[in-house]
Amino acid sequence: MEITLSFGSKKMYASLFDTSTAHAIYKALPFTGNVQLWGNEAYFEIPVFHPLEQDASETVPIGGLAYWPQGKCFCVFWGQNPISAVNVFGKIHTNLDDIYSLKNNERMIVDVQL
Repeated sequence: MEITLSFGSKKMYASLFDTSTAHAIYKALPFTGNVQLWGNEAYFEIPVFHPLEQDASETVPIGGLAYWPQGKCFCVFWGQNPISAVNVFGKIHTNLDDIYSLKNNERMIVDVQL
């Protein structure tokens, strides 16, 4: 499963893992949100509720995509670790340089990669 993350004129591509969280998020696409920045993490609430998985983690690799059940949030990580455990469900596989231009409250569109 491949998705795109778009904001401003930037577009990044990501692959989703074969997890129940990834499938739930993929089924809910497309969705849009105004990102909130917390260090090197961007997140926003999405219309998905999924419980914490058994392999939830308190560390996320650079470029990792995660779901935070407590806030029903889609999260993108590029150096920050989450405040609490998250379901890691994917990874950005394009250059992450564009993520550094992301601004607080900027609109992000997440959609199926065509």
